[in-house]
Amino acid sequence: MQKRNIRKLLFLGLLTGLSACDSEDSNKDFLTKGVEFFESGEFSKAEIELKNAVQKNPNIADAYYYIALLNEKSRKFKAMRENLLEAVKLDSKHIKAKLKLAKVQLLFKEFDKSLLEINAILLLEPNNLDALVIKASIFGQQKQDDKAAEIINIILAQDPLHVEGNSLKVIGLIKQGASKDALAVLMPIIEKNPDNMTLLLLKMQIDSQLKDIEAVIADYKKLIILSPDNIKVKYALVKVLFQADKKQEA
Repeated sequence: MQKRNIRKLLFLGLLTGLSACDSEDSNKDFLTKGVEFFESGEFSKAEIELKNAVQKNPNIADAYYYIALLNEKSRKFKAMRENLLEAVKLDSKHIKAKLKLAKVQLLFKEFDKSLLEINAILLLEPNNLDALVIKASIFGQQKQDDKAAEIINIILAQDPLHVEGNSLKVIGLIKQGASKDALAVLMPIIEKNPDNMTLLLLKMQIDSQLKDIEAVIADYKKLIILSPDNIKVKYALVKVLFQADKKQEA
Protein backbone atom coordinates (compact mmCIF):
# COMPACT_ATOMS: atom_id res chain seq x y z
CA MET A 1 0.00 0.00 0.00
CA GLN A 2 2.77 2.37 0.95
CA LYS A 3 4.68 1.55 -2.25
CA ARG A 4 1.56 2.23 -4.29
CA ASN A 5 1.17 5.65 -2.63
CA ILE A 6 4.80 6.45 -3.28
CA ARG A 7 4.43 5.47 -6.94
CA LYS A 8 1.30 7.65 -7.17
CA LEU A 9 3.12 10.62 -5.65
CA LEU A 10 6.06 10.13 -8.00
CA PHE A 11 3.69 9.91 -10.97
CA LEU A 12 1.86 13.09 -9.91
CA GLY A 13 5.15 14.86 -9.37
CA LEU A 14 6.30 13.82 -12.83
CA LEU A 15 3.07 15.09 -14.38
CA THR A 16 3.41 18.41 -12.55
CA GLY A 17 6.98 18.77 -13.72
CA LEU A 18 6.04 18.00 -17.31
CA SER A 19 3.16 20.46 -17.12
CA ALA A 20 5.47 23.19 -15.83
CA CYS A 21 7.97 22.46 -18.61
CA ASP A 22 5.21 22.53 -21.24
CA SER A 23 3.96 25.85 -19.85
CA GLU A 24 7.44 27.35 -19.90
CA ASP A 25 8.13 26.09 -23.42
CA SER A 26 4.75 27.44 -24.57
CA ASN A 27 5.55 30.84 -23.12
CA LYS A 28 8.96 30.87 -24.80
CA ASP A 29 7.23 30.00 -28.08
CA PHE A 30 4.88 32.99 -27.72
CA LEU A 31 7.78 35.32 -26.97
CA THR A 32 10.02 33.91 -29.70
CA LYS A 33 7.26 34.13 -32.30
CA GLY A 34 6.38 37.65 -31.13
CA VAL A 35 9.97 38.82 -31.55
CA GLU A 36 10.25 37.15 -34.95
CA PHE A 37 7.04 38.79 -36.15
CA PHE A 38 8.22 42.16 -34.81
CA GLU A 39 11.57 41.92 -36.59
CA SER A 40 9.88 40.95 -39.86
CA GLY A 41 7.51 43.93 -39.61
CA GLU A 42 4.36 41.87 -38.92
CA PHE A 43 3.33 44.02 -36.00
CA SER A 44 -0.29 42.85 -35.56
CA LYS A 45 0.84 39.23 -35.30
CA ALA A 46 3.66 40.25 -32.97
CA GLU A 47 1.21 41.98 -30.65
CA ILE A 48 -0.97 38.86 -30.38
CA GLU A 49 1.98 36.59 -29.56
CA LEU A 50 3.54 39.00 -27.06
CA LYS A 51 0.25 39.55 -25.24
CA ASN A 52 -0.16 35.77 -25.06
CA ALA A 53 3.32 35.57 -23.55
CA VAL A 54 2.42 38.13 -20.87
CA GLN A 55 -0.88 36.42 -20.14
CA LYS A 56 0.90 33.07 -19.74
CA ASN A 57 3.68 34.52 -17.59
CA PRO A 58 3.51 38.19 -16.52
CA ASN A 59 7.09 38.12 -15.19
CA ILE A 60 9.14 38.20 -18.40
CA ALA A 61 10.79 41.57 -19.02
CA ASP A 62 11.42 41.00 -22.73
CA ALA A 63 7.70 40.58 -23.46
CA TYR A 64 6.95 44.02 -21.99
CA TYR A 65 9.97 45.50 -23.78
CA TYR A 66 8.77 44.35 -27.19
CA ILE A 67 5.21 45.44 -26.48
CA ALA A 68 6.70 48.86 -25.68
CA LEU A 69 8.44 48.85 -29.07
CA LEU A 70 5.06 48.18 -30.67
CA ASN A 71 3.63 51.10 -28.68
CA GLU A 72 6.45 53.25 -30.06
CA LYS A 73 5.59 52.23 -33.63
CA SER A 74 2.00 53.35 -33.11
CA ARG A 75 3.12 56.48 -31.19
CA LYS A 76 1.34 55.39 -28.00
CA PHE A 77 4.01 56.89 -25.79
CA LYS A 78 2.17 56.69 -22.47
CA ALA A 79 1.55 52.96 -22.96
CA MET A 80 5.17 52.62 -24.07
CA ARG A 81 6.36 54.23 -20.84
CA GLU A 82 4.19 51.94 -18.70
CA ASN A 83 5.41 48.78 -20.41
CA LEU A 84 9.04 49.88 -20.13
CA LEU A 85 8.57 50.61 -16.44
CA GLU A 86 7.27 47.06 -16.03
CA ALA A 87 10.21 45.65 -18.00
CA VAL A 88 12.86 47.38 -15.88
CA LYS A 89 11.00 46.48 -12.68
CA LEU A 90 11.30 42.83 -13.68
CA ASP A 91 14.90 43.16 -14.88
CA SER A 92 16.83 46.10 -13.46
CA LYS A 93 19.77 45.35 -15.80
CA HIS A 94 17.76 45.35 -19.03
CA ILE A 95 19.88 47.99 -20.75
CA LYS A 96 17.77 48.31 -23.90
CA ALA A 97 14.59 48.81 -21.88
CA LYS A 98 16.27 51.36 -19.61
CA LEU A 99 17.55 53.32 -22.63
CA LYS A 100 14.11 53.40 -24.22
CA LEU A 101 12.55 54.36 -20.88
CA ALA A 102 15.00 57.22 -20.42
CA LYS A 103 14.18 58.46 -23.94
CA VAL A 104 10.43 58.41 -23.44
CA GLN A 105 10.82 60.06 -20.02
CA LEU A 106 12.85 62.77 -21.73
CA LEU A 107 10.00 63.14 -24.23
CA PHE A 108 7.62 63.76 -21.30
CA LYS A 109 10.20 66.16 -19.77
CA GLU A 110 10.68 63.87 -16.76
CA PHE A 111 14.30 64.95 -16.59
CA ASP A 112 15.12 63.65 -13.11
CA LYS A 113 13.63 60.22 -13.80
CA SER A 114 15.38 60.00 -17.16
CA LEU A 115 18.70 60.94 -15.59
CA LEU A 116 18.28 58.27 -12.91
CA GLU A 117 17.87 55.60 -15.58
CA ILE A 118 20.87 56.89 -17.54
CA ASN A 119 23.13 57.03 -14.49
CA ALA A 120 22.11 53.46 -13.64
CA ILE A 121 23.10 52.37 -17.15
CA LEU A 122 26.43 54.20 -16.97
CA LEU A 123 27.24 52.43 -13.70
CA LEU A 124 26.94 49.15 -15.60
CA GLU A 125 28.38 50.39 -18.90
CA PRO A 126 30.41 53.61 -18.45
CA ASN A 127 31.14 53.91 -22.20
CA ASN A 128 27.58 53.38 -23.43
CA LEU A 129 27.38 56.10 -26.09
CA ASP A 130 23.59 55.89 -26.42
CA ALA A 131 23.25 56.60 -22.71
CA LEU A 132 25.71 59.50 -22.97
CA VAL A 133 23.69 60.98 -25.86
CA ILE A 134 20.54 60.95 -23.75
CA LYS A 135 22.41 62.48 -20.80
CA ALA A 136 23.70 65.28 -23.03
CA SER A 137 20.16 65.79 -24.37
CA ILE A 138 18.79 66.09 -20.82
CA PHE A 139 21.34 68.76 -19.94
CA GLY A 140 20.70 70.52 -23.25
CA GLN A 141 16.96 70.72 -22.60
CA GLN A 142 17.67 71.99 -19.08
CA LYS A 143 19.84 74.73 -20.64
CA GLN A 144 22.94 73.35 -18.92
CA ASP A 145 24.91 73.80 -22.14
CA ASP A 146 28.37 73.47 -20.61
CA LYS A 147 27.53 70.05 -19.14
CA ALA A 148 25.96 68.97 -22.42
CA ALA A 149 29.02 70.09 -24.41
CA GLU A 150 31.34 68.21 -22.05
CA ILE A 151 29.46 64.94 -22.63
CA ILE A 152 29.27 65.53 -26.40
CA ASN A 153 33.05 65.89 -26.46
CA ILE A 154 33.39 62.55 -24.64
CA ILE A 155 31.13 60.89 -27.23
CA LEU A 156 33.00 62.32 -30.20
CA ALA A 157 36.38 61.47 -28.69
CA GLN A 158 35.29 57.83 -28.77
CA ASP A 159 33.52 58.02 -32.15
CA PRO A 160 34.19 61.17 -34.22
CA LEU A 161 31.48 60.25 -36.75
CA HIS A 162 28.80 59.40 -34.17
CA VAL A 163 25.55 60.61 -35.75
CA GLU A 164 23.64 61.57 -32.59
CA GLY A 165 26.72 63.09 -30.93
CA ASN A 166 27.42 65.28 -33.95
CA SER A 167 23.72 66.17 -34.22
CA LEU A 168 23.79 67.47 -30.65
CA LYS A 169 26.96 69.43 -31.40
CA VAL A 170 25.28 70.98 -34.45
CA ILE A 171 22.19 71.89 -32.41
CA GLY A 172 24.45 73.61 -29.87
CA LEU A 173 26.16 75.62 -32.62
CA ILE A 174 22.79 76.58 -34.14
CA LYS A 175 21.70 77.87 -30.70
CA GLN A 176 24.82 80.02 -30.62
CA GLY A 177 24.06 81.41 -34.08
CA ALA A 178 27.20 79.79 -35.50
CA SER A 179 25.43 78.48 -38.62
CA LYS A 180 28.53 78.16 -40.82
CA ASP A 181 30.39 76.23 -38.12
CA ALA A 182 27.33 74.02 -37.67
CA LEU A 183 27.23 73.29 -41.41
CA ALA A 184 30.96 72.48 -41.42
CA VAL A 185 30.38 69.88 -38.67
CA LEU A 186 27.26 68.50 -40.32
CA MET A 187 28.33 67.97 -43.93
CA PRO A 188 30.88 65.16 -43.38
CA ILE A 189 28.27 63.31 -41.29
CA ILE A 190 25.65 63.69 -44.04
CA GLU A 191 28.16 62.37 -46.58
CA LYS A 192 28.48 59.22 -44.49
CA ASN A 193 24.70 59.04 -43.83
CA PRO A 194 23.01 60.59 -46.88
CA ASP A 195 19.57 59.14 -46.12
CA ASN A 196 19.34 60.23 -42.49
CA MET A 197 16.22 62.39 -42.17
CA THR A 198 17.29 64.03 -38.90
CA LEU A 199 20.57 65.21 -40.41
CA LEU A 200 18.79 66.57 -43.48
CA LEU A 201 16.30 68.48 -41.32
CA LEU A 202 19.21 70.02 -39.41
CA LYS A 203 20.83 71.02 -42.72
CA MET A 204 17.57 72.61 -43.84
CA GLN A 205 17.42 74.61 -40.60
CA ILE A 206 20.97 75.85 -41.13
CA ASP A 207 20.40 76.69 -44.82
CA SER A 208 17.31 78.64 -43.79
CA GLN A 209 19.32 80.60 -41.21
CA LEU A 210 21.92 81.33 -43.88
CA LYS A 211 19.09 82.44 -46.22
CA ASP A 212 20.36 80.02 -48.87
CA ILE A 213 17.04 79.47 -50.64
CA GLU A 214 18.48 77.21 -53.36
CA ALA A 215 19.94 74.91 -50.71
CA VAL A 216 16.62 74.86 -48.81
CA ILE A 217 14.78 73.85 -52.01
CA ALA A 218 17.33 71.10 -52.64
CA ASP A 219 16.90 69.92 -49.04
CA TYR A 220 13.12 69.65 -49.48
CA LYS A 221 13.51 67.74 -52.75
CA LYS A 222 15.84 65.27 -51.05
CA LEU A 223 13.35 64.80 -48.20
CA ILE A 224 10.57 64.09 -50.72
CA ILE A 225 12.72 61.41 -52.37
CA LEU A 226 13.27 59.80 -48.96
CA SER A 227 9.66 60.19 -47.84
CA PRO A 228 7.48 60.39 -50.98
CA ASP A 229 4.20 59.97 -49.08
CA ASN A 230 4.82 62.90 -46.74
CA ILE A 231 2.27 65.47 -47.89
CA LYS A 232 3.43 68.11 -45.39
CA VAL A 233 6.92 68.18 -46.90
CA LYS A 234 5.46 68.56 -50.40
CA TYR A 235 3.26 71.47 -49.32
CA ALA A 236 6.22 73.09 -47.56
CA LEU A 237 8.29 72.84 -50.75
CA VAL A 238 5.51 74.45 -52.81
CA LYS A 239 5.32 77.30 -50.28
CA VAL A 240 9.09 77.87 -50.47
CA LEU A 241 9.00 77.83 -54.29
CA PHE A 242 6.25 80.47 -54.33
CA GLN A 243 8.18 82.62 -51.85
CA ALA A 244 11.27 82.31 -54.05
CA ASP A 245 9.21 83.32 -57.11
CA LYS A 246 9.74 79.90 -58.67
CA LYS A 247 6.06 79.17 -59.33
CA GLN A 248 6.86 77.23 -62.50
CA GLU A 249 8.65 74.61 -60.39
CA ALA A 250 5.81 74.31 -57.82
